[in-house]
Amino acid sequence: PALGPRYTMNHLQNTELQGLLVTGPIQELLNRLEGIKRDAFPSGHTGVALTVLFLAFKFEKKLFRLFLPFVVGLIFSTVYLRYHYVVDVLAGIILTAMTLIFGGAYYGYWQKRIHPDR
Repeated sequence: PALGPRYTMNHLQNTELQGLLVTGPIQELLNRLEGIKRDAFPSGHTGVALTVLFLAFKFEKKLFRLFLPFVVGLIFSTVYLRYHYVVDVLAGIILTAMTLIFGGAYYGYWQKRIHPDR
């Protein structure tokens, strides 16, 4: 388990990320809602977003085009806002790829077992 950079990097830069009127309350709310603080690795945000993006690409291209900028923004913002290190995001990407590959193979195996005539 790893702490995200927002807990470990503030002393290095001597500055907090600045935002507008709602930044402080949103950060406080997110900090209060987060039960476990040591959950930065791998990035679940990246994994879930990429899984949804993959499924949209596979089944509904219009949704893929709609989701793409949001997913890219989410992945970028988790690093920029210091919720994840880059390595957390890379691990989320790798975990997603492995899950999709092995999950697809496993699904195919079970489909053949359930319907051997297909």
